[in-house]
Amino acid sequence: LIIGGYFASNSWFTNNTQILLTIFGLSSFYTPSPGTIWFMSMLMFLYLITPILCKSKKIYSLFIYLCFVLYDYFFGTLDERLLYLYPFYVLGLKISDIVISYIRSKKYILIISLLVWSYLGLTIKTTYFPHYYITSIICYCAGLIILLYMSDILKHLKRLNKPINFVCYISLSLYLFH
Repeated sequence: LIIGGYFASNSWFTNNTQILLTIFGLSSFYTPSPGTIWFMSMLMFLYLITPILCKSKKIYSLFIYLCFVLYDYFFGTLDERLLYLYPFYVLGLKISDIVISYIRSKKYILIISLLVWSYLGLTIKTTYFPHYYITSIICYCAGLIILLYMSDILKHLKRLNKPINFVCYISLSLYLFH
């Protein structure tokens, strides 16, 4: 990314500090964050603290968030996107098992999601603003429920492991260089 930035019309980084902080997943603590890869740097940091978040009580997650707020208040260099996205990340860590087990225990949720996803997937381009966005959100949620329901099934299909990993890595690369 550093070398590629020298050959592009715009570098991803504005200074050397930004490069180092991004490599170590800390660019969210010293703005300005680099374009495009700020998200990857933030995810690296969140993955680093995930063991603490998973093994600790919920109050520690709140304490960490309070530390972010205080850091931003006193230093003013925190990327606000970390403040916005951290609660959703923690929520996903804390309730994902509950949500997945609930979805799997109710077969009708899968059937409704399949019907909604199929219907909306066919009509999504024919809807008008603001219905387009509402339809997209509903379609996205139905698709997510289907994937959550099928995740355990897909995990056991050994022949699909390589194609799924390939698609995941390609998706990540495409996001990174969009």
